[in-house]
Amino acid sequence: MTAISLACERRGVMRDYAGWSVGKRRNLRVCRWIAERIAPQYMFPLSFKDGDRDVTEMELVEELERVLLGISPARAYLMASKVCEERESVRHEIAGKIAYILTRKFTVSRVDRSAEMTRRSSGGSGKWWETGQMAP
Repeated sequence: MTAISLACERRGVMRDYAGWSVGKRRNLRVCRWIAERIAPQYMFPLSFKDGDRDVTEMELVEELERVLLGISPARAYLMASKVCEERESVRHEIAGKIAYILTRKFTVSRVDRSAEMTRRSSGGSGKWWETGQMAP
């Protein structure tokens, strides 16, 4: 889910995150923006708990932002590479770190597998081939 979200991110945002050379002109303010776009994808089908307390979306955004900020400048620079394998390796590294952090720090308390979840992910009908939309 995270790797796909990063792959769909606009080229300019990824260039800001990656910089124009290793460690040069990186705009780390976009990390917060990227995290805010990724967090709802976790919060809709999943509910997280930290002990007895529900985790808010803002707490999740902060964790995602912390992971994005923790990527080294050399690895982040590959996010703007023209070589697909280099971009994919960094996206999967970020996704793996996010999955690790979320499973270590929080407990998943609910996974939504309802019909509503299916409808929202498929564009409304629950069957993407009937809507004429691409697969979720």
